[in-house]
Amino acid sequence: MPDHHRNDLSGHADAVVQARSIGSVHFGEPRPPAPPHQAPSADRRFTNRVDDLVRLDALAAEVRRERRGALALLLGESGIGKSVTLAEASARLSDRFEDGVLYRDLDTWRDREGNLDLTGVLRGLLQDLHVRDVDAESDVNVLIGRLRGVTAGKHLLLLLDGAASDTEIDHFSLGSGPHLVVAACEEGFAGAAARIARGAEALTLRSLAEADSLRLFRSFHAVDRRMSHRDEYEAATRLVRLCGGLPSAIRMAAGHVDAQGLSIAALVDAVVARQRSAVPPLAGVDAVIDVALSGLGADELRLLEFLSAHPGRSFPDELGHAAVGERAPAVMGRLADASLLHPETGAGRGIVELVRERVREGTGERWRFDAAAVLRFFTVTHHLADRASLGERHRLVNSLDTAELTVAPADHRLPFSRRSEAADWQDRHLAHVPDLMRLAHELDNPVAVLVLADAVWPACHGRRRLEIGTRVYGHALDVARQSGHRGAVARCAVYLARIHCELGQGERAAALVAEAARAAEGAEPDLAVVLETQGLLTGRFPELEGRAGPGSEQSPEELLTRSRDIHRRAGRPRGDALQTYQLGEQARRRGDASLAESELREAERIADHRLAELSRDRGERETDWAIHDWELLRARVRLALARALTDLNRLDEAEARADAARIVFEELAEPVKQVQAARILAGVAERRGERAQARTRLAWALRITEYYHLDGVAGLISGDLQRLTTARD
Repeated sequence: MPDHHRNDLSGHADAVVQARSIGSVHFGEPRPPAPPHQAPSADRRFTNRVDDLVRLDALAAEVRRERRGALALLLGESGIGKSVTLAEASARLSDRFEDGVLYRDLDTWRDREGNLDLTGVLRGLLQDLHVRDVDAESDVNVLIGRLRGVTAGKHLLLLLDGAASDTEIDHFSLGSGPHLVVAACEEGFAGAAARIARGAEALTLRSLAEADSLRLFRSFHAVDRRMSHRDEYEAATRLVRLCGGLPSAIRMAAGHVDAQGLSIAALVDAVVARQRSAVPPLAGVDAVIDVALSGLGADELRLLEFLSAHPGRSFPDELGHAAVGERAPAVMGRLADASLLHPETGAGRGIVELVRERVREGTGERWRFDAAAVLRFFTVTHHLADRASLGERHRLVNSLDTAELTVAPADHRLPFSRRSEAADWQDRHLAHVPDLMRLAHELDNPVAVLVLADAVWPACHGRRRLEIGTRVYGHALDVARQSGHRGAVARCAVYLARIHCELGQGERAAALVAEAARAAEGAEPDLAVVLETQGLLTGRFPELEGRAGPGSEQSPEELLTRSRDIHRRAGRPRGDALQTYQLGEQARRRGDASLAESELREAERIADHRLAELSRDRGERETDWAIHDWELLRARVRLALARALTDLNRLDEAEARADAARIVFEELAEPVKQVQAARILAGVAERRGERAQARTRLAWALRITEYYHLDGVAGLISGDLQRLTTARD
């Protein structure tokens, strides 16, 4: 093949060279992603509920036979076993739903006031169904529509734990077709009668009958051994009556016998004595909890005390390590066996709420020490998640005295290692950030509020968690104003402005940017982010030109150029490269391909140079995070440069950049960007007159759109394919 048909990324001193023939540009056959299977683990001690499971089994068969959707509600008081029954139903039914099983514990997406982050839950469900074009979507109604559309005709099982109301369940309605939704409902579930009237199957779980209570009680090995004695059997009968047939209380009592090695009769005596000694007298269940707590070992009690300081409803396992070190997994396992902790669900664990309240009552002043340690765990972990997601970005914490709030202790356990894992972890734990901010107030630690706000920017903005973002940054801005820290005011106002900009609220955004500009006067590091935001704001809302503070009357290009100059003087290559990339994209959209090429080549050069510097320390955790961020940024630059070079008819260079970007996007599982790169490569082939190759590349892109539900671009690709197919080669 002639030399002009070679791809070559050389030409800069620090560039990585990729030279190979066009014919070697290889599109591997894309594989469809596997269906989701998220069933919670079944409990080996599950007891009875036979009638309820038979009804669910019949409902699942009916759904498949009639090819329709159905909803089953598991109702009952707290502790009656709804979550355990949900898990058991999943284990028995999941193999009937070949298109997947989805599970969400809604409590993990609520704050302490019970507010559910619907956007986060819906977007997560869609992503689990491999829908990859909703990352920037924040409209709940749009997300609901996508969920119904994507699930139409699918054999799906959706399991919801902790549903609070009929209205809440409406948000998770699936499309027409053979699906089953099973919802374990909170005590006091609102709207059950209305939902049942519309056809939902209601399964109200009752207290276990005495025989079933005894069966559950003796599922613990030590209990079973003791119940072979007549006196102990009679004591067990009395104990399960004291527990009121409540599975969680029975499990606590059995776990206590198992762990302490005492007789069942002795436990009954202790529970009765606790009932009588309390003022006012306690119910049997409460007395069982008190006795179970009193018999805990030092590690178990210490861990419960520590975890009770966490304001959220669930916690990551790594938080337990902060309290009891390497012993945490075993300690948490014992607490779960004793029904003092909920089983691990994949989204974390939670303390049984009645247990949590009892533990909190007895912690006293130690609570402040534990709360400070919990707060530090989350400020450190969210900060590291930010670094894993966005590498060397310029952060607010760079200008704060954060003390230990961003420095991990030697024994800190990190719940992620890769960029995608860090982003997912932040997404799962974002709902608790407002609660953590309130905790920081109780501890008189306003800097922690600012650290948290700074750290969760990748989730709030990058994953479009905009509703919770308005709360996080509104609160952080109030704290910054009270502190008098001008840099914090500037950054928090900019963060909040960017959120309002994404929500289409230009007037609010402009007022906040004007406040940020006043706070940043005379401080170049803070001014850079203000100028960038002014440029982005006036580019999106031209009518607001001049209303976003001093300097905002300038064009977006002038503002971004000033921001870039500040980054250059400060030696911040990421800001320099990002602003240069944005300037190149703006030039390309204006139709100035030559200027676009110049800017984008400069952005590529900066990225190449920084990657060469970082590669000397490859293998260090934070260096590797920075490298991955730079590789992604360079791939975005190369994709834009490929477009500009195509416009200039420099097809060999365009193909080289587009293919290099495509490979990175494949490695990082970015299907939207993969499709964009493939379309550019198809366009290059078509311009060369290689229509067969163009069709091959478009067909590959179309399969990606089908696998990842990229409906909008799929229609465009189908049109291009039809045009190329009808044209003569």
